[in-house]
Amino acid sequence: MTFKTICRYRVAYFHTGPKAGKTDVVVMFDDNEMYTFDGLPSDTAHHLVDLLRNEAPIWVDPVTGTFVVADEPVGSGEV
Repeated sequence: MTFKTICRYRVAYFHTGPKAGKTDVVVMFDDNEMYTFDGLPSDTAHHLVDLLRNEAPIWVDPVTGTFVVADEPVGSGEV
């Protein structure tokens, strides 16, 4: 797998049509390449957007859509 760092994202929620009730989350990389998490249920999209807003860096493999967030120590509280 080859991971790229996400630099921006966009969210599209479909109110009507064949994707009604689904959400697309498009992530963009520094080289202007994009990956779309297509047709996500709302709870999954919400979780992904929450990670994108609150964690950095996040890496995605643009071929498989596998994503990884930065390491954090286990059991440590907020400082």
